[in-house]
Amino acid sequence: MTGKEKRRFPRIPYREICHLEFLENDQNMVRDFESLHDISAGGVSLVTKRNVEIGTPLFLHFGAESKTPIQVKGKVVYTRKLDENRFLWGIQFVALTPEDQESLQNLLAKYGV
Repeated sequence: MTGKEKRRFPRIPYREICHLEFLENDQNMVRDFESLHDISAGGVSLVTKRNVEIGTPLFLHFGAESKTPIQVKGKVVYTRKLDENRFLWGIQFVALTPEDQESLQNLLAKYGV
């Protein structure tokens, strides 16, 4: 990115499989495993084979390498097509509990954030 960084929180590369749950087309519950791409205190990006609408609410479960796995609510704030079969989603965390905030901060601290 050129110019001034617009993100509120710095992102760091973070490769881990996460469990994802969301309603597809407001009808079908999708439960899947996807690859996290990066993480910050405010959200994550992940690579998936599906495309969804901006604003789609979801649940994420990740952090297997930390003492306490992190389970958070989020919403899709952007999608970008990477190639014929893959999309990048930007997910903003919403309504983090104090426990999830602490687990997330502990995870980020391992990477110097």
